[in-house]
Amino acid sequence: MASQSGKRVWIIVGVVLAALLLPVLILVGLAWYKIRQDLSQPPLHASSQLPANVPTSVLALNVNLPFDRLVAKAEAAAPRSYSGSGDGTPMCVTKGVKVCSGTHYDFSATRGRISVAAGPANSLRITVPLQVSGHAGFRGDAARALHAQDKSFAASTSAFVDVALGMQQDWCPQVKVNADFSNLDARVEIAPRTVFDASSYIRQTVQQGLRKLGEQAASVIQCVDIRSALQDAWATRSFPLALLGDPKPLYVNLEPVSLGFSGVKLSSSSASFLISLAARVSVSDAAVAVATRPLPGWTAAPVTPGGVQLTVPLRISYAWLDAHLQSILARKPLSFATPRGPATIALDKFNVYPAGDRLAVGVHLDATFPDSFFDSGGWLYLTARPVLVPEGKSVHLADIGYSKLTDSELARMVTSLLDKEIRGNLASGGQFDLTDNIAKATDLVKTGLANGKTGLDFKDASIKLGRLVLGEDALLVEGVFSSGGDINSPGSG
Repeated sequence: MASQSGKRVWIIVGVVLAALLLPVLILVGLAWYKIRQDLSQPPLHASSQLPANVPTSVLALNVNLPFDRLVAKAEAAAPRSYSGSGDGTPMCVTKGVKVCSGTHYDFSATRGRISVAAGPANSLRITVPLQVSGHAGFRGDAARALHAQDKSFAASTSAFVDVALGMQQDWCPQVKVNADFSNLDARVEIAPRTVFDASSYIRQTVQQGLRKLGEQAASVIQCVDIRSALQDAWATRSFPLALLGDPKPLYVNLEPVSLGFSGVKLSSSSASFLISLAARVSVSDAAVAVATRPLPGWTAAPVTPGGVQLTVPLRISYAWLDAHLQSILARKPLSFATPRGPATIALDKFNVYPAGDRLAVGVHLDATFPDSFFDSGGWLYLTARPVLVPEGKSVHLADIGYSKLTDSELARMVTSLLDKEIRGNLASGGQFDLTDNIAKATDLVKTGLANGKTGLDFKDASIKLGRLVLGEDALLVEGVFSSGGDINSPGSG
């Protein structure tokens, strides 16, 4: 019985103590909640996306024909000499009486070293030096009656073959050849005051061989080589793009649109078929299927330098911003004087998210007061406008302000006594340099597009910063990649 009485006493004591302490615990909990509530209202969460922008790039795919290849082909195709013989037109000679008779000739033209250069009307000129020697005279009974012997002649000249190059719709070269001589003089006196001119006969015979020479030399550009190079370039292709700060894989996709032909350009050492590939080059989270398609015909295109343009999204993730601000601003608590004595505030957590066209920056404050049993704290929300440095490579936070403050003594105290420190630290910590991102993205795009049979040869590649939007999980900066670009073709020689 005594033990049961003792238990009842302890139960009664416990009930009484619980009844006395419960209001105290409730008051303590309310006080803790009150000093740990938000110090300002969180801005509304609202994000957007970079608008799609896929400009058409025009890439130069020039098939080059070095003159030394033409020379080698011409040297191999051309005979060392041309020769001919035949009857000439009748001629008359007066020796007491007028005697008319037929004529005949023979010649041999030995060529020198062939050269190739730009010719008239945007054509190739193949020059063939010739040393001509031969004989001419009367034939038949008149020759015996006149006691006329064949006379020798010699001449030095240069023959030339002008080759005009074009392109057929099936991407086979179009060749037009014209052959002629410069100042051929093969005249000889076969009798007193009777001159036989073998020039036209030599010209006619040699021109036929030179036309074949031009066609054979131009055949160094094979239809199959051009079509093979174009077929490789005409295929869609894709390659991964692992950008800094981007957790998901991206891809650069190249989708050809059309092929253009701008004629033939001659330089001091080569001829170039000016071909251009118009293509959409874009960055996407999905790779296009790599596929070859039937080769289209060409459309007339103006001569333009090749170039690539595409938009590369540069990301600054909000998770990275949280950690960045944490590493910079949470190093040392802020100290300040209050009527209650010296106090400290630590900025110990950060929460960055999109709020329309502004960035919401939540800063968690942990305040310590000398006369307070509980530490005070809560989330203080600021907003800032991310701004691109003009012509630069960085983003900074501007127009930093507070969201609507709550009716909190700590909020009023912090924003009045530590306004300069909080907003100043956020402004100094809110400098985001994209130099590494830009360099990495530039190298990745160049490397990806340069690979393959028909890789690109870049000139002055760069990325400039364009538009800026606040995405769902990252601050997105439009990086506009631009570069001069020629397609390296295995058929270019």
